[in-house]
Amino acid sequence: MKKSMYLFVFFTLCMFAIIVNGCSGTKKDKDVDLTELVPAAGAVVEFEWIDLTPNFSESPNHSYGFDKDPSANTTPASGSDVYVSVATGENALVNINLSDETYASYALKNTSTGVSQNVSNGEEISLMAGNYALYGVNGTVETILDRNIHVIEYAPKIIAIKYLEFNRDWNPELDDGSYTLSREKEHFDDVYKQAVVKGDFEQKSPSDYGLPSQYEVDMANIDQTLVYNVSLTMKEQTCEYQSHCEEYNNAVDAYNTRVTAYREIYNKGEENWTTEEKKFINSEYPLLLTAKAALDPMKLSCDLSQQCDLKAVLAINQMRFYWPLVRSSANASHVSLINGLYVWDSQSTFWVVSTASECSGVGLTPMQVQLTHCSSSNHDLDCQISDLAGKTVNYDATCDIIYTDDAYPIVPDNLSAAQVTFVTGLLNADNTVSIYGGVIWAARQVGESSHNTLLHEVGHTLGLADVVVPVNTVVNGFATTEANLMSWIVPTGPKLRYRGQQVTCTGGDGTGTGTALPISGLFENQWDCLRGLCEDLSLLRKDYWIEPETSICADGE
Repeated sequence: MKKSMYLFVFFTLCMFAIIVNGCSGTKKDKDVDLTELVPAAGAVVEFEWIDLTPNFSESPNHSYGFDKDPSANTTPASGSDVYVSVATGENALVNINLSDETYASYALKNTSTGVSQNVSNGEEISLMAGNYALYGVNGTVETILDRNIHVIEYAPKIIAIKYLEFNRDWNPELDDGSYTLSREKEHFDDVYKQAVVKGDFEQKSPSDYGLPSQYEVDMANIDQTLVYNVSLTMKEQTCEYQSHCEEYNNAVDAYNTRVTAYREIYNKGEENWTTEEKKFINSEYPLLLTAKAALDPMKLSCDLSQQCDLKAVLAINQMRFYWPLVRSSANASHVSLINGLYVWDSQSTFWVVSTASECSGVGLTPMQVQLTHCSSSNHDLDCQISDLAGKTVNYDATCDIIYTDDAYPIVPDNLSAAQVTFVTGLLNADNTVSIYGGVIWAARQVGESSHNTLLHEVGHTLGLADVVVPVNTVVNGFATTEANLMSWIVPTGPKLRYRGQQVTCTGGDGTGTGTALPISGLFENQWDCLRGLCEDLSLLRKDYWIEPETSICADGE
């Protein structure tokens, strides 16, 4: 009798350039002007298509997805097929660009019905679902031009998402990278409309799940189990799968123990049974049948609870980082900030406060201090501490702490990660994998990239995998409008595609050099996958989601 097996998979997208452990990206210093168009400001820039005719381009009036291969800029043949999504019953809008010198006229023919329509240069055409081929026409001669439009219709789909915001005294409206309910819903709908998907965001308070309004991180003593434990608790509170499955698994253990005892006696042979053993065999067999039948409804309850599809976003705009005041071993007037480089920002404000009334230090009223003459070793900082007038601070190292509330937040148990997703799924009896949501820990970043990264993590809870970055979709450090949302390494763009995207292991090849580790033969149609149509590939996808020691991805994680 097989017990229930549940999967917990972490996906991390690391952001801070000062960390060299397989992550990349940019942590913005506060002296960078957010209005400047620089990659550090989180900008996503428009992709520049080369004008090659004949071709199709995205209409600004089209409401859904448009997938044209960006490599068509350098290899025109790559642009022969364009994929456009629509909601069921609606028409796609596509712009057509033609060279009027080559043919007298052009026609677009539905390859299923044979019905054609004349088209002209610069026209916005309206197309129902179907496949279309472009022809050049001279007199009665039609020449197929290897330019095709595929209009795919999907029934509208709504994704329910719990949204928790961690602000304390932070004002998200002052920073365009900060998270708010309205911003994240708007960004979600704008990106996921490509697969005809919208988000139903429900505002929840951290207190609804017993969580603090602001996470406080002891930088000298990182709790490396926090994200796992909190995510598991949230899932259990919502789905109650742990109690259901624990009951089932205990019953399976008890049943198997009884079966083992029964078989040991039965295998002796009836002629060798004692009188007591014969009574046991005769009475135990019907009891075992009853016990086995009782397992079925218990397993059903366990399976259904595991399929409870919680998707929750923990949007962290503000976080307190604090350190015990430890005197530097190299300089008595300095303090050591363990792991200080992970959150160091020259513009952050620092405060010292006593943690107990009996402390002989600065007292219970926070005192603003300044850190100067800093040096670093590994990820630790060694700084001189003084008040704002430059005077020595008389602190009590046994009970005073130093803290900051305005550094960029991180995942509270992973100093190198800006965002991480706790994905839950079920390993099925046929060795395939089903994904059932997850909990996203999203730390505020900069500009549009902040929101794209959050939506990347949401993608994992919807079953999307990390994909290889096409070389021409990131230009001079900028993500472009053609950069994929699920790119395995930052910067990420807003694009989701119908054409199969090469899946790569999360974390790349594990060398920290920014080198992807593609999974051979695994390509993902992101529009279909968001519709739950990835199951046909689930045997191949198991390597990506479960990543056992034998997986190609084991070293990259």
